[in-house]
Amino acid sequence: MSNSDTIVSQYHLPRSTFTLIISGDLYVNFDCSKLEGYEVAKDKMENEAIFKGLTIEKVCALDYLGWSPFLDWHAPIHYSLSLDDHRPQHAGESYDFESIMQYSSYAWAAASKSTVRDLPLVRWKNGRPKDGSDPDELNAAIIPGLNLISDGDKEAVQKLYPLED
Repeated sequence: MSNSDTIVSQYHLPRSTFTLIISGDLYVNFDCSKLEGYEVAKDKMENEAIFKGLTIEKVCALDYLGWSPFLDWHAPIHYSLSLDDHRPQHAGESYDFESIMQYSSYAWAAASKSTVRDLPLVRWKNGRPKDGSDPDELNAAIIPGLNLISDGDKEAVQKLYPLED
């Protein structure tokens, strides 16, 4: 974790402990409020008794709350942080911006044709701004939809499935 990480809470499961981190990612910025269906889900969380004690922030961070038949909001599940410790996608030294394993900035976006200010997932051009500023055209870029594997993707698959002699 870096100095800019925000720890939301820790959870203890029978075999593991994980920490939810909702900000501080050095490579990309995820903003759940920019996902389609956010306002409807937030309204349900705030006004329906079944969700008492839960917040929209928890729905955005956990991989299972969106599956609730009462909420039925699946968009944040794809971006779940619940078991992610914010390492790069593979065992390389740096984040692979060419990886096919990252979502496009437009995936599940409420605004289909927008700037980096309006999209749920964008990449930082030079790392997360130290002043904590939000994404804009100067510090962030749109992640395009990719359809070819990167060298890092190939390396990761080779590590997961090594050839046997």
